[in-house]
Amino acid sequence: MAGQNYRSTPVDLREQLAFDEETTKLAISSLLGNGEISECAVLSTCNRSEVYVVAESVESGLSRIRETYTNLFQIPLATIDPILYKHQGSKAVHQLFAVAAGIDSMVIGEPQILGQVKDAFAVASQSKATRLILNRLFSQAIEVGKKVRTETSIGSGAVSIPFAAVEIVKNIFDKLGNRSALVVGAGETGVLAARHLKNAGFGSIVLTNRTFSKAARLAEEIGGSARRFEDLTECLVASDVVLCATSSPEPILKAATIAEVARDRKMPFFLVDLAVPRDIDPAVRKISGAILYDLDDLKVIVDRNQKQRIKEAERGRSILEEEVGRFGRWMDALDSTLTIRLLRSKLERISGAELERHGKGLSPEEKKHLQRFAHGLLNKILHTPTLRLKSMNGSSASSEEQRIVKDLFALEEEDGE
Repeated sequence: MAGQNYRSTPVDLREQLAFDEETTKLAISSLLGNGEISECAVLSTCNRSEVYVVAESVESGLSRIRETYTNLFQIPLATIDPILYKHQGSKAVHQLFAVAAGIDSMVIGEPQILGQVKDAFAVASQSKATRLILNRLFSQAIEVGKKVRTETSIGSGAVSIPFAAVEIVKNIFDKLGNRSALVVGAGETGVLAARHLKNAGFGSIVLTNRTFSKAARLAEEIGGSARRFEDLTECLVASDVVLCATSSPEPILKAATIAEVARDRKMPFFLVDLAVPRDIDPAVRKISGAILYDLDDLKVIVDRNQKQRIKEAERGRSILEEEVGRFGRWMDALDSTLTIRLLRSKLERISGAELERHGKGLSPEEKKHLQRFAHGLLNKILHTPTLRLKSMNGSSASSEEQRIVKDLFALEEEDGE
């Protein structure tokens, strides 16, 4: 495999190397074009693109991947090659498993990546680009992703500021279905906050923004309602929670406004300031009945959760090592089976040719005896090598034993004829 990600590549170049559905299919077609690659799959997210192939040799596989990147995106090899990380064998397997488990993500344990691995497998499968090996590899990668998330807490705890804000809100109220939230601002942070509120199950989400059309589009996306920015005070009165995320150079919620809204409320008024510079006057902290969280409060939560995820990732890595070993044993068994099959096939061809040469002039009954003799002799000759190759599956000597057998009997030459 070869790929590039947030560690190796600046964001502007990552954007140029992103595979969409069309370029993924073009890449698959290109990779399979000359017969050197028998299977391939392309995984692309906002923070990475990776190409997995089953090739005749490591050199031919990497060469085809490089060519595909350069030709598809029209970027010189001199620019692409230094940023590509390349792995083969068990290291390539480990890479895909780490990606699926969320261990290799910018945000450790991110939930979206497993779905993206599933999508990459589905596209490759539908394009008839996967067969025995990649079918097994991606299926097991998906299993590993689920296993790491089930057996560790790698995905628990908010590790983004908007998510942390909503997690705080969720912990405040027992039931969210009858609670109302107001999101002020429809930029990137506001969009993420609104989406998290929707996923949390808030009964009512109101969005307001200086540009009303942006608030209206976001409201339509999440099933909320949009209000004009001039109605902000009225919206505050009707809300249990307010999340602010505008780009205003000065606070848009003054202490006096919040004091007036909080005075007539029976329950505390919760406000979360997600903006820099701040949207909510810090003096709000002194108002009775108003509870304010700002970025410093949220960062403490995010940092704590991030440290916990890093700790859980270590547990996940031990699971990965076991699973990489399991895949390796399956590959060894596959190689052993192929070696045994090639050896038996060659000896059967030799035996058949000799039977035909020496069977001339024999009666049907004599030919049967000769065939039984040849069959029994062949089985006895193959018995010990077969047992030995099977018994060594997964051992360090297994591949060497297979190489020796293939060299002695020229099995690869026979297979290629």
